Amino acid sequence: MDSKVSPTWNRCSQKITYLGAILLRFENAQLRRILRSPYETICSWVGTKRDFQRSKDANFSNWWVHYLESREANETDLVEIGFDEDGPRINLKEPKNSAQELQEYKLLTIEGEQASSRKLSVYSLDDILSRKNARSWLEMHNACDPAVGIVEHLEELGGAKLGAKELLGRQKETLKKAKARGVSTTLKNEFRLEIEDQDFTHPISLEYFFLFWGLKFKRCRFRGAMSLEKLKSRNAVSFEDCIFDGDVSFRDACIYSSFDMKNCYFGGNCDFSNLYVSGRFTLSDTVFSDGLFGPAMSLQATCYVERNLFFGNNVNLDETLVGVDLTFRKNYFDKDLWMNDAEFQRGAYFSHNLFSGECLLTSSKYQSSVLWMYNTHIGDFDVSDADLSRSMSMAGTSFYNLPPNLLGTELPDDFGWAPRGYWADPSELNAKTRLTAFPRYSALRRKHSSRGDFADQHFFYRKELACRMLDGEFFERKILRVFSVLSNFGWSMTRPLIGMASNVAFHTFVFRAYFSTFSESFSLSLANQFSFLGFNRFLADEALNGLEGSSGELFVGLQIFFGYALWGLFLLSIANRVRMK
Repeated sequence: MDSKVSPTWNRCSQKITYLGAILLRFENAQLRRILRSPYETICSWVGTKRDFQRSKDANFSNWWVHYLESREANETDLVEIGFDEDGPRINLKEPKNSAQELQEYKLLTIEGEQASSRKLSVYSLDDILSRKNARSWLEMHNACDPAVGIVEHLEELGGAKLGAKELLGRQKETLKKAKARGVSTTLKNEFRLEIEDQDFTHPISLEYFFLFWGLKFKRCRFRGAMSLEKLKSRNAVSFEDCIFDGDVSFRDACIYSSFDMKNCYFGGNCDFSNLYVSGRFTLSDTVFSDGLFGPAMSLQATCYVERNLFFGNNVNLDETLVGVDLTFRKNYFDKDLWMNDAEFQRGAYFSHNLFSGECLLTSSKYQSSVLWMYNTHIGDFDVSDADLSRSMSMAGTSFYNLPPNLLGTELPDDFGWAPRGYWADPSELNAKTRLTAFPRYSALRRKHSSRGDFADQHFFYRKELACRMLDGEFFERKILRVFSVLSNFGWSMTRPLIGMASNVAFHTFVFRAYFSTFSESFSLSLANQFSFLGFNRFLADEALNGLEGSSGELFVGLQIFFGYALWGLFLLSIANRVRMK
């Protein structure tokens, strides 16, 4: 052969290089779509990769900062909420006026105020005094407007039936107390509780109250505990731009209209246990710095829990009954969320939330569609034994630790992950965590295999093999390592092609020791790579004859062996892609 590189071989090498570049570019694009890296998953929220990387390296719990929207505060707002990497940045202002001379406050405390502003717990409030104030409130209503008809409520509160004479005597006594407190009894609109710009230094108890025209607090601060347990309201209850320094309880309250809470700050625990709301339920722009406890809630109209809610402690919503559409959007849970045995009778939409702790929805029931989209889970996500009778989508959801637990849960026909979010690589997990992750990957693989979703099945198959590659027996780990490097467990088409090109280049360099020209060594190496086509028999016959009796025959055999192996991996990846389609 000629000692110079022929133009034909030069053109062939250029075409091979160009084809390899195209395939590599295609494979990288595929990988970007399939295995969304943490950069590409979060960068749309973060703004810049550098800022995200700094936050990621510093602390996982700081990621939520980049999810939340900035809110422009008005000069009159008592609660100004901002967010930085150290947590929520909260500026609490002082209300303009004291509540001591407020007419509405006097109506609520005809029998007297709760003892001390230092009592921040609802369990330390005087229950007997609360009942007396609730009864006086009703008697004042009946005295000013007998058409309201509250006798049955008074009987329920007092535990005995009231005759006309006894009721009239109570009304007169209550009117005297009201007059002593300086309460006007001439205007019915005095009973419409719309209170703004007030500072309540004493604990507030609305336990057992029956509100005919609803309740609205705006730009108020409650320095003691506030209890609305067993409260009943025919109209809307609203809290806007309010500060609660102590505990707040809505336990066993019944609101036969809407419930709204916007731009509020809770410094203590908030209890929604057994709360019943027949109208719209809305929480937005609110910080719960302590726990939110709300098991057995019953929501019967559209429910919105969205936009920059910060839950600083555990949220307990076990056995909650949601009879309408429920929306959780753009919230941050610093600790755990428990919604075990909850029942969702209509659609449930959870999107763009960040769960730093555990998210437990075991044995929950969904009678309509569930959209769990673009959420981020740093802690565990457990939906085991759930009843998903309708559609469910987890598009874009990311798992930075354990994979979700769907053991015992039947997936609906239209269940999907696409577009798939970020899933932590098993190499990023410790050995103890991988022991928990491995059976979950296996369960997810079997579920998608039975459904015929081969792309998802192979995705979890790769995760499963990656766990075995790290924790299996010695030889199993080495074999799986080679399988991973050469073909990404049978999924990559580019890696076998790169291996073939490397095989040809390496043996071309080796054969230079036996031939005087580059063309001869390159042609023999290329023919060996395509030996299954017989090229090494009729294209390089003279070259093979020149290697008889030398160590070059060993390299020829090794190259043919590796060539067959790489071709097998390449064909396996094509078969997997064709099977996927």
